[in-house]
Amino acid sequence: MNKEIMMKLTLPFKAEEIEWRVQREVKTKNGLRAVVLAYVTNRAIQDRFDDVFGALNWKNEFKEWKNGSQLCGISVWDQEKKEWITKWDGADDTKVENTKGGLSDSMKRAAVQWGVGRYLYNLKENWVELLSKNSKAPKLHKGKDGNYYKWQPPKLPDWALPSGEIDDIGKEAEGTENLDILDDEIPATINGKSPEKAQKKEAKIITPEKAKSTSTNSPKKTVKKNNNKVDNKKEYITTLLKNIATLKKIEPKKYLTELKKQNFKSQEETIAFLQKEAYIINIEISLKKQYPEDKDFIKKFKEYKENFGNFKTLEDVKGAFEAIKQ
Repeated sequence: MNKEIMMKLTLPFKAEEIEWRVQREVKTKNGLRAVVLAYVTNRAIQDRFDDVFGALNWKNEFKEWKNGSQLCGISVWDQEKKEWITKWDGADDTKVENTKGGLSDSMKRAAVQWGVGRYLYNLKENWVELLSKNSKAPKLHKGKDGNYYKWQPPKLPDWALPSGEIDDIGKEAEGTENLDILDDEIPATINGKSPEKAQKKEAKIITPEKAKSTSTNSPKKTVKKNNNKVDNKKEYITTLLKNIATLKKIEPKKYLTELKKQNFKSQEETIAFLQKEAYIINIEISLKKQYPEDKDFIKKFKEYKENFGNFKTLEDVKGAFEAIKQ
């Protein structure tokens, strides 16, 4: 099973394909609050496997595990090995619709074994206010006290969304540039092609006026995207690039210029670098909020950042961060 297939499985989902659940509630001096967790919906998981493998090339099966719990196995047909490859995981039955909930949750966990939705584990802890049941918030929760409360689901960060859903992407930056063309400007080295064979492209800038005239007077030059033919790796790279630029509070084009200097030899190298950088930036933002006065911890983190280039994988980055927290 090649890396491109695994990359397609791990791509972020749309916001409407993510559901939120209350994990625990806490009583504070300002009222009730709750920690909520994000999950991919079962329908979205099924669609993802259909899209990547085809509806006839994967299957799932369930087994009763122990009292009050279920096991799910998701199998994929490996054409090279001519065999089914299965990954299993389990979950306890839920309080509402016990068995059905257990089957659903076990499938979500089995999908994570394939990398589907695994990025959601990198989300920071999300807290919400538990509001009066008369509130207009969309989600309902039955509290420990037996009363019902409403709550508003959090917004997913940019890095946890497909590129088409990220706020302000594709809109005017600094009032002049349209960033929709950024996909076409990712250099050959970033796209994993040989620099010698790469076709050089000049940077394009499309103002709203030019875009309008292009669409009315020169239809042949109109920039179009065929969503069915989008290279998933390139889309993922573009998404990460734009998200990191947002976190760094710089223009995507400026960050793209910085990225070109890395001279990546493949898409995999590019993705690994961007994933590490996005993780570190998110940690830094969280630390500034969590430890504003802890100079020793911030100093340790600064040293950790200086070793960024020595980390080969995202797991190395996470492991080193866990070490400095000890």
